[in-house]
Amino acid sequence: MQVRQKVSHKKTFLFLEQLILKHNAHDATLQIKTLPDGIDFYFAQRSHALRFIDFVDSVMSVRSKSSKQLVSADLKNNDYNYKFNYMVEIVPICKHDLMAIPKVLANNIGTIPSLSLCDRIGTTVQVVDPLSGQTAEFDSVKYWKTPFRPFAVGQQLIECVVIDIQPCGDEVTKKGNAIRQRRTVKVKKRRAANAGLSNRSKKNKMVYVEVAKASDLGVNDKRSIVKSHLGYILKIGDSVSAIFCHFFSFFIFYLTLTYTHTGTGLRHEKHSLQ
Repeated sequence: MQVRQKVSHKKTFLFLEQLILKHNAHDATLQIKTLPDGIDFYFAQRSHALRFIDFVDSVMSVRSKSSKQLVSADLKNNDYNYKFNYMVEIVPICKHDLMAIPKVLANNIGTIPSLSLCDRIGTTVQVVDPLSGQTAEFDSVKYWKTPFRPFAVGQQLIECVVIDIQPCGDEVTKKGNAIRQRRTVKVKKRRAANAGLSNRSKKNKMVYVEVAKASDLGVNDKRSIVKSHLGYILKIGDSVSAIFCHFFSFFIFYLTLTYTHTGTGLRHEKHSLQ
């Protein structure tokens, strides 16, 4: 069985490996091979492979394909031996990827802005609009109907330091208010029938954040004031990661917290300003 994800880094695969080890889902494997674009699992029986596929499908957004090859045949006894091959492809989106969601898909999951950030990936892909805090989600079926690739990934993150935080009085943007007022009863019924419903998460709080690149501290006085949805988490002096997008006629910026692994789980990195 082949598990593949066409991305430039293995962030999602590392998470999948942890889940496999946690649930001991690899107990029936004969051999495991690590490849640049994925992992190959070998099983003695077809039922073991199908059980493993069901496990991966229960924790990740995937699509699968199967094929079989005739190995040997005994025509006298009507006995045939086949070699089965299964291909499982994970959605090519990882946590903290910046995406331009197609308009059709964005409207289908609750009229979320096309420019969104992947907040979490599992059986569904959860996205958040970093400029308004609006959230939504979609599954692998909806993704493969209108596939797309993120144009800014986690490897492009730049380390920054939080200088100041100011509350944002208008947590609900004017654009968001206008969209909700224009929604008709037909659109609301369509949204209720879909799996991914868009809303404004209570975990997000809109704030204005003044940041500076960590490499610029002590060198120059270049700072940026941006709008972020991480108001409940960010504190002055925190170390954050950001992507500077110079592809547009306006300046887009979003913040994501950086974490490091410790013995007990995840720890938020903090750096005090000198």
